[in-house]
Amino acid sequence: MGRTTSNIEQELSPHLIAGWVGDYEHSSSRAHVMVDLLAALEPTAHYSVQVVEEGDGPAVHCAFANKTDADRFAAAVGARPVGKYAGYRSQRSFVLDEKTCKAIQRALDGQRRDRPQTRDTGQAFTAARL
Repeated sequence: MGRTTSNIEQELSPHLIAGWVGDYEHSSSRAHVMVDLLAALEPTAHYSVQVVEEGDGPAVHCAFANKTDADRFAAAVGARPVGKYAGYRSQRSFVLDEKTCKAIQRALDGQRRDRPQTRDTGQAFTAARL
């Protein structure tokens, strides 16, 4: 049996992790925390981060081409499955509040202290950025 257009679209659609921010004042700074976390997790495939307006306030959407990358990110932030968004292979969400951001920052700070700082490989550049 051949592959249909809907099968191909499903295979190409990303995995979504949405962090609900709740107010516009913090959406940009919280998106930066997500970018820092993504850099630390070192995804193996394409991903994107975008602040999106939703009916109940802004959210930071992180979309992943690779399910394993999405699973690792979801586990790191405690995201739970949802059925709110159309067009994604999987979708999870979490509350991206001040408490969550501080916990992520503490974890990233601990990782920075534990990681050797060298400058001769691509990995070292990531470590230096953190």
